[in-house]
Amino acid sequence: DYLANKKKKEEVIKDGKEVKPLITQTLTLNDIIVQNAIGLINNTIIENAIKNNKSVKINVFSNAEYSEDGIAAWYLPASNIIYLHESMLKPQHLSEGLPLIAHELIHSVTEQSLQFDKDFQREIQSLLVSVKNQSEIKDFYGFKDTSEFLSEAFSSQEFRQLLKNTQFNNTE
Repeated sequence: DYLANKKKKEEVIKDGKEVKPLITQTLTLNDIIVQNAIGLINNTIIENAIKNNKSVKINVFSNAEYSEDGIAAWYLPASNIIYLHESMLKPQHLSEGLPLIAHELIHSVTEQSLQFDKDFQREIQSLLVSVKNQSEIKDFYGFKDTSEFLSEAFSSQEFRQLLKNTQFNNTE
């Protein structure tokens, strides 16, 4: 989940106490599990952008209380760090974990454009509204906001299928 505009920070206050993540490992783009996640994207432009974002790190944490809202992963643009709960790396959860890593990596390369290029942001917002209006299913996670729309468009096969089935006019 992209949480730059929300309260998620590198430290969490719970019951009046500061909770810091217990980092068990840090992954980089060179790690095979991250490479496998990138391979799920199936878009050369996004894949290359991620591969060129060499400063992005994935901090794997073990303490569930660090994610007070139960979110297994999120991206912090200010530090270019993805936080990922270690359960997502376990073999029984890799089918969820790899797409989640891909999803957060996409945030790491699209968020700057969404934040600073207002024309781009308006275009993505227009696409989001158009797709949502045509969709029979209104609760896709990609409909949450423009950040999630972009990330889901490149990381979720189900959302990609929805986009393929959407009729766009020449101005969209």
